[in-house]
Amino acid sequence: MGLSIVSECPQFTKCACNDCPLDAGSELHTGKRGDEEPDGRAALPGEERCHALKATRERIAAAHGYEPDWAWTHDERVRHARRERARAAWAAMPEERRNRFVAAGQAHRNATQERAGIRFAPGARKSSGQDGAK
Repeated sequence: MGLSIVSECPQFTKCACNDCPLDAGSELHTGKRGDEEPDGRAALPGEERCHALKATRERIAAAHGYEPDWAWTHDERVRHARRERARAAWAAMPEERRNRFVAAGQAHRNATQERAGIRFAPGARKSSGQDGAK
């Protein structure tokens, strides 16, 4: 299954990533660093990034019976974990504190727009161009 799943990637013919998220032998799935592996899978400088779209990798992984997140890069996994921690912290926050947080954010946005000279009236709609404005 190793090479067949990797070769389904549309970036396969021009890819030089040694740490492919679709490769079952990569550091993402074995937990071993490239310099610890006997076949020397360590990514070379400039070749450590996978350029395939996340949705494409998820689709390929799902077609081979893996969970979609199996094909995520290390950075995608870190961002997802950070988002989940933030969501949990927000859900655990008392509603009064959340409301204060939202109000402070809205006040900051309004002050920033005023400094930038942006005039926005709540409920205003974009001009359709009938009055000559674009």
